[in-house]
Amino acid sequence: MTRTLFTPNKAAVHIGVSRSAIMRALASKSLKASRDNRNRWQIELADLEEWAADRPMSVTNDRPVFENMSDHDRDQIAEMARLEAENGQLRERLADTQADRDAWRAQAERLASEARPVGFLERIFGRR
Repeated sequence: MTRTLFTPNKAAVHIGVSRSAIMRALASKSLKASRDNRNRWQIELADLEEWAADRPMSVTNDRPVFENMSDHDRDQIAEMARLEAENGQLRERLADTQADRDAWRAQAERLASEARPVGFLERIFGRR
């Protein structure tokens, strides 16, 4: 018999609550769970359903989480999430580019401030 295991995100979607509600239940130990080898939460289906049944306003899985939302609203939420992720990536790239710029600037300033070495002909004829 295989066990059905959920991550906190999937457990939240499965029973129709927020991830933070699942995490609070894990912290208070009202929801049984274990950690796998990668230190990720693993919640068994039986434990999740038992916890959901004990909740005062349990939500069943046959009711979608976003039941009152139109397709347009769901699309906008998905687009906003995509744009926020892209924004985070662009901020990281900007920070990397600024660090590279600062390193190149420091190198250019160091090279400009160093005394120019005297060449062979300048040593012989004394010109500068």
